[in-house]
Amino acid sequence: MTPESFATRALRPQDQLEAWREWYRAVFDVVPKRPTGDGFAGETLLWKLGGLVISRTSAPPGRVVRSRSHLRRNPVDHWVISYCVHGAHFAKMADTEVEIPARVPFLWSLGQELLYERTHVDRVQFFLARDTFRDIASVLDAACGSALDTPLGGLLGDYMIALESKLAHVTERDFSGITKSLGALVAAAVAASVERKVAAKPQIDLCRRERTPGRAPAFADADVRTGGVEPARRNVPIQSLSAVRGRRWRGPIHSA
Repeated sequence: MTPESFATRALRPQDQLEAWREWYRAVFDVVPKRPTGDGFAGETLLWKLGGLVISRTSAPPGRVVRSRSHLRRNPVDHWVISYCVHGAHFAKMADTEVEIPARVPFLWSLGQELLYERTHVDRVQFFLARDTFRDIASVLDAACGSALDTPLGGLLGDYMIALESKLAHVTERDFSGITKSLGALVAAAVAASVERKVAAKPQIDLCRRERTPGRAPAFADADVRTGGVEPARRNVPIQSLSAVRGRRWRGPIHSA
């Protein structure tokens, strides 16, 4: 797969922040946390796997706001799982305030007002379309605003990073297996039960078998077509995020 891309690094430093803000304007307001005289070098890339969209973003510290006016103008309501490889953020949505450190997945929704402040981040995000993941809708809605700081949440984060590293080798015929396996693992991580752990056992066992302290699993024996991932064959540049439209996605997707 070839990702869609956007980056500000090639622009003049004085133009970088405005370009980044314009890119996200329909969905978020972006406010820097420090003077921007030295620029605002952000990079992001995005892959579309049918009802699942995956992004990888590197961005300077900032404050991001999704307000009621954004919801009216751009009423997308996908669930989002954010996972910072480096960096951390503070989020406020509805009556929930939470600090999310690096390497802890955070579940939220584009369908709600959101304020978050971040350090400089290297972050992977999974956008889950409601029609594709409708079987676990009640579980996800109930847990929105939660930091998944649990052993299963840690395995989910490992899985996200490993899958993102293999997207260059994924094809359209792999989408169904990946979304099915991801849905099972997400449900188990968000609301663990015996039944959900059994459904996600292949992914859980795979993560545990390959896990090494301080690094994501290699998944050397996994098959991408069944929702596992293989070891990365090359480094993938962090470049962009773009508008997503289509049958499953009812509007543009951006996450600053």
